Amino acid sequence: MSQTLKILKLHLTKLINILQLFCITKLRESSTSARLIEEFASFSGEHNSSEMKYPHQSNRSSSSKSCRLDVEEGNCSLDSSNSTNNDAENSATRRALHNALERSRRNQIKEAFTLLREALPMKLDSKSSRATILNCAAAYVMSLQSRIQAHQKEIEECNRAIKELETEITNTTTSSS
Repeated sequence: MSQTLKILKLHLTKLINILQLFCITKLRESSTSARLIEEFASFSGEHNSSEMKYPHQSNRSSSSKSCRLDVEEGNCSLDSSNSTNNDAENSATRRALHNALERSRRNQIKEAFTLLREALPMKLDSKSSRATILNCAAAYVMSLQSRIQAHQKEIEECNRAIKELETEITNTTTSSS
């Protein structure tokens, strides 16, 4: 009985660990994305990384000209040709970075689902849908929880029986003395 309970707890712990790994992967991915964007921004010469992170929030004017501050000479000049090329390059590099991050995210999710599928006692083939894997995992976790509760009730009943027997033993020893 206690061996079965240990096995159930072990399976439940494995499933919980896999789900936690999945959540941790998602958190790491978001912090990794921010770090990669910062590194990419410094590598590409960008000084304002907020434009990289949130290009839809940038406050560029609709014209293709940009105002560039020349710190050494202390003047501001309009440069239309360079800003158009830089905008196109930045847009392409942002898109490439986004695509790489998205590809990495999808691979991490795929690996997490593979781990979850392999941890399940049901024999699901490798082409099972993610919904099927999640439904089977949820059903398995619920069955493990109900089995654990049933075993805990058995343990409580056994403990009560032990206490009753101990009481009987102490009563018979005190009455015989």
